Amino acid sequence: MLWRLDHGGVDGLKPKAIVLMIGNNNMFFTPETGVAAAAQGVKACLANLREKFPEADLVVAKILPCHAPKVRFYEDILLTNAEIDKLNLGADPKVKVLDLTKDFLNADGTIKKELFTPDNIHLSLAGYEVYAARLKPLLDPTLGGKGLGSAVVIPKKETVSKPGSAPEAKPSTPAGPTAKTADGKSLLYPYAPYNEGKLDPQLTGWPLTDAEMAWANKDEYTRKPGHEIKKHLPEMWFVTPTAGRWRGKDSTYGNVWLAHHAKNIANVKAAGAIDVALIGDSITQGWGGGFDGTPFNAAWQKQFGGLNAVNLGIGGDRMEHILWRLDHGALDGASPKVIVLKIGVNNAPLIHGNGVPVSAAAHGIRLCVENLRLRCPQSQIIVVKILPAFDPSKEVGAKVREVNVALDTLKLEADPQVHVIDVAADFTHADGKLKSELYSDKYLHLNLAGYEVFATKLKVAVDAALKR
Repeated sequence: MLWRLDHGGVDGLKPKAIVLMIGNNNMFFTPETGVAAAAQGVKACLANLREKFPEADLVVAKILPCHAPKVRFYEDILLTNAEIDKLNLGADPKVKVLDLTKDFLNADGTIKKELFTPDNIHLSLAGYEVYAARLKPLLDPTLGGKGLGSAVVIPKKETVSKPGSAPEAKPSTPAGPTAKTADGKSLLYPYAPYNEGKLDPQLTGWPLTDAEMAWANKDEYTRKPGHEIKKHLPEMWFVTPTAGRWRGKDSTYGNVWLAHHAKNIANVKAAGAIDVALIGDSITQGWGGGFDGTPFNAAWQKQFGGLNAVNLGIGGDRMEHILWRLDHGALDGASPKVIVLKIGVNNAPLIHGNGVPVSAAAHGIRLCVENLRLRCPQSQIIVVKILPAFDPSKEVGAKVREVNVALDTLKLEADPQVHVIDVAADFTHADGKLKSELYSDKYLHLNLAGYEVFATKLKVAVDAALKR
């Protein structure tokens, strides 16, 4: 709701009255956020509307009951409405609070089934009749007793989203460097303002506290608010720092991904003076020398065997995982001469599947670079554009190519310590199809021949960076 209000959802409107009802879907997350936070969300929506339409009268309808007593949703709605009461929203003379709870419940607390559709959530026509009857006396003073007109004019949009795509968003990625937290130790991420910077509760670095560890070990940790309906989120949701989750149990961490992260940190601390640090996803992990104890592969040994290298690659990682790892100790105390960042291919399916703008993905890579610059200011950084993957002419594969094009517009190399390399031509034929002989699975992961090609191209960039 907040995002829509700030991204054109009410542009051009001059309402005399506004009816706000929001919060039911937030009950999915009250086990994590608590009900007081949900009530504050209603208040934030109201404040946004009051700022945009100071002359309008507002009716805030408290959350309608649903399901049945002793069902968590039902109980949390009642608790959230009680928290809304504490906020005293009606103290504003332009605001009236409408509580429909008693209208939709029987004396024993069960819902009046005839007022709901069979899902026990949405209203039937009879339910809307009750809702409308309660609204009328609150709206009549503003509307002169005329009720709502039959014609509602919706402002025309210049562009129309394709069915199933995300709504087109106003650009929210800043042109300059990302702001830092008050202590200067981390970045303020683009999505953070929607939750006062507290989307990730793990803000104390590494190692995690017991409470943070328990949170990270929960299956739902990677689910951000609204994760089931990603199209309704700000376009930067998918690069908000997030811990990964690998199934399985570890005696210390209970989350194999966290165990890999911890091992990488230990490897960094044991490495001493580092010539090259590699950070990224499974393609980076494939060089070897990482958390799993496998030796660096033949291609690495051939081109970089004389260098002291440490590999922080973790298979499956996306941009948000890299950001989380950097914020939680991945390179703390280290100052590698060169850092090689290769990330983004695992974000491509989310870009395609959820309509995320490619510009947001490119900005996510820039955030990773800014984070590295913050933590390792003396290091030279090599950004490897996303390797061609999948079918470059279709869907996800095309998004990889589009993100790389969008990355060019950010001009990362304006920073003299940042260097961008593009190996796409080495992994595709003239017609754009993948050189499948360089991939172990024919579409994503490299085989030894692929690493030989990659290493040859990377060596030029690493040698140049080491001389700077």
